[in-house]
Amino acid sequence: MDVKDFEVRAKRKQITVSQEALYAENIANLFLMEIAQSNFENFNQVAKQSFESWNKEFTAPVLSEDEINRIRKSLKVILQSWNTLATGKTMELAF
Repeated sequence: MDVKDFEVRAKRKQITVSQEALYAENIANLFLMEIAQSNFENFNQVAKQSFESWNKEFTAPVLSEDEINRIRKSLKVILQSWNTLATGKTMELAF
């Protein structure tokens, strides 16, 4: 799979995504929603509702306030780095 495949609707529909990937995508999207709107009053409750709406097989993780705050902070740093990245340059994340 190539990242550019996600730009073409027909190719995107052919991509098989594992349940685990959907799980990770759901959590990532919740944190991105916070960036776009504002922090949820109760992140774990919103995550629970979100997970229940799309797949009963996986339960939402329950994160501590410290974990939630560390993720929020890390995401903001990554997005700031991305937004200031010069044209033609690349960014590498190490985990």
